[in-house]
Amino acid sequence: MKTYKKRIALIVSVNHFLPNGGVGTACQSIVNTFYKNDVLCDIIFDRQPSNDQRYEFSNWFKERGNIIFNDNALIRQPWRNIYRYKEGICFEEVVDFQRSIMKALNSNLYDLFICHSPTAALALYSLDLNYQVPSVVYTHDYNSVFKLQPGDEGRGNFNISATRLNHRIYRLDNFICGTHTERNVRELDCETAKSLPLPLTAPGLLEPNNEEQKGVLFIGRYEPRKMPKKFVKLIAATKLPAKIITNNKGRQKFIEDFVQAGVDLDSVEFALDCFEGAVEKDYLDFKEKTRYIRSCRVAYMPYQFESYGLTVYEALTCMPVVVPKSSSWGENFIEYSQFYWEETDKINERVFELYNSDKVLNNRQEIAKNEQQVEETWLNLLQLPVGRMVENSQADILEKDNFYWHDYINDRDSKKKLNCDELWSTYNTLHKYQRTYTKDYTWLSKKGLTPNDTQDIFNANTWFEQTSTVNKKKNFQHSKIKEKPKLTFDKIFGGQDA
Repeated sequence: MKTYKKRIALIVSVNHFLPNGGVGTACQSIVNTFYKNDVLCDIIFDRQPSNDQRYEFSNWFKERGNIIFNDNALIRQPWRNIYRYKEGICFEEVVDFQRSIMKALNSNLYDLFICHSPTAALALYSLDLNYQVPSVVYTHDYNSVFKLQPGDEGRGNFNISATRLNHRIYRLDNFICGTHTERNVRELDCETAKSLPLPLTAPGLLEPNNEEQKGVLFIGRYEPRKMPKKFVKLIAATKLPAKIITNNKGRQKFIEDFVQAGVDLDSVEFALDCFEGAVEKDYLDFKEKTRYIRSCRVAYMPYQFESYGLTVYEALTCMPVVVPKSSSWGENFIEYSQFYWEETDKINERVFELYNSDKVLNNRQEIAKNEQQVEETWLNLLQLPVGRMVENSQADILEKDNFYWHDYINDRDSKKKLNCDELWSTYNTLHKYQRTYTKDYTWLSKKGLTPNDTQDIFNANTWFEQTSTVNKKKNFQHSKIKEKPKLTFDKIFGGQDA
């Protein structure tokens, strides 16, 4: 039986879990980094994925951990009716996340939580688990790090209360507010903010590239903040061939724009048309995305709003990238020699010049060197100390030497449900156990045994039956929290304690 020494949980909104979206690709890059280092990665959703694309995408993650979601999600239609034009605070999502987290904890204990939305972090915070387990909330929301102007609330499709609540959640004590760059850390201006660059989504981009490169690349969904019409306008003006990574819906809109702009569609190529089955599934997998990016000569990314711009980072491994100076997020990439942050009236000229250059232009070597440090930073999160809230808390698990956590929780009186006090008491005693993880469950042993060592001699159900009387009489002890411990970041980030 394959076993692992660590297990983490990524807490993700189903709405954001798309293979061609920023959160979806971020989850994939993080899971890829941890799993190749023998760390299991569970995905905790607020509710069940409801369409074929999300379900299909989740299959990649099932090979690297569990998929957990709340079976009785609250109805969201009342919330949608209230916030019809601007996204507001969704308390239903917080409750659904809370239930999903508790469901996950019925089967496993975790060494790290990574929240990919503020509502997920709020749900985790409500359980006080961020005081027991290192916990990250990541700034995918670009409102948090880029404004239209100083003091501005951010983009217009969030209502003010939602934006301000998110800002407070990023600043909750004993969370790491993870963000892409030091520039973002300065913008956030809070003690909890730490630079946690996302790993490269397609590691194959770092391999030497001997393919013929042609075409101007655009990556992203067709939506207002991506400014796709600016890309169409550039292609029409320069007469250069276009190569586009987008979904089927965006593909049709691009075609309409190109026709309207008088662009010959023979000079336009969509990535979905280049790989068997890609149109049906509506996205590219790792290998397909790598091959397509490596085939392009220059990239133009006219996005208006981004929290970072991971597509630029990907493209720089293979080609120069041009971004309008009006896009303030471009500041994240000024260290790279092949990143061109241009004034609007000079963009066409710059793209045309780079496209026709005889030199091989990219920042592959610099990014490869940076990726080694990025991976180390994420893995070091697992070395953060687990906080014990009070030393004298005791849990019933101390009655046992070797067992599966799932069996211990589920093979008892059905009226006795897992609760916060039990979790706190359990985490207070985990330093007495060695944890080993199988694909599905968490194994605990006082004697350092693994499930493979005890398969023939131990049965969790037998143990429970023998000790059920003791368990029913003994209550979990949890003293009042005198002082909440703080995680120490010095070792990882070289900064002050958060």
